[in-house]
Amino acid sequence: LTGVTVTDDSLPGLALAGSPVPSLAPGATDATAYSATYALTQADIDRGYVENTALATGTYTDGAGVETEVEDISGSETTNDTPTRADLETAPSIALVKTVDASAVSSPAAVGELLTYSFTV
Repeated sequence: LTGVTVTDDSLPGLALAGSPVPSLAPGATDATAYSATYALTQADIDRGYVENTALATGTYTDGAGVETEVEDISGSETTNDTPTRADLETAPSIALVKTVDASAVSSPAAVGELLTYSFTV
């Protein structure tokens, strides 16, 4: 294969870095030409995962001299096109703080005086 490129535009905001692989011999691989980063969004965290695919393309010349383009969608293995998935741990929680204002209570306290409670969730 010649002019092997990778595109990864199925995930908005993903930053792909790298340059085309000039050539790959049959059976050869290249794990260093491309990399990408992605900043998680609140929607990703709410969903609990991020899924993504990329596309590799290259050209070969057959025995008759005909140039042909080939492509493959990324997968979890070489035999499938299952999107790459990052499961995200989420930790939903809630906290309640209750305070009391006793400034309206006389000293000594009397029946019917009010305590005022405030709640912060």
